[in-house]
Amino acid sequence: MQFNAIEYINSFSHTGKKVTDLSRISGLLRRLGNPQKGQKFVHIAGTNGKGSTLEYMSQVLIKAGYKTGQFTSPFIEEYNDRIRINGENIPDERLENICVRVKEAVSDEVYSQFEITFAVALIYFLEEKCDIVFLETGIGGLLDATNVIERPL
Repeated sequence: MQFNAIEYINSFSHTGKKVTDLSRISGLLRRLGNPQKGQKFVHIAGTNGKGSTLEYMSQVLIKAGYKTGQFTSPFIEEYNDRIRINGENIPDERLENICVRVKEAVSDEVYSQFEITFAVALIYFLEEKCDIVFLETGIGGLLDATNVIERPL
């Protein structure tokens, strides 16, 4: 039976277990080799306009010739459009391949769909050697999983 990445991601709840610190996502990323390390990020947060800001800013760098990762939440047309490079969605095969690796690293913690997708995105951007990644927060706040990024630009 072939692995189905979307079914796997959907097997997690939208919220996961209550978040009290960033140890759950940090632990998962550590087991995955800390794919957030060594990448350049623009971390976009706020109440309104995150998606538009991400698109405007990333398009400027794409036009300037940079290989630009884009992570948004939620998806617009299909799940894969949350994870893009230069405006191109992550291919199904890559999504499935990386999801298998994430599944192997998942502990018995109760993760959210966002945390799993975020881990997949970080691996994809690292392996594809993006020059810069535009990263949109999930629910925001101090306990948002994207806050594992240590030094955004």
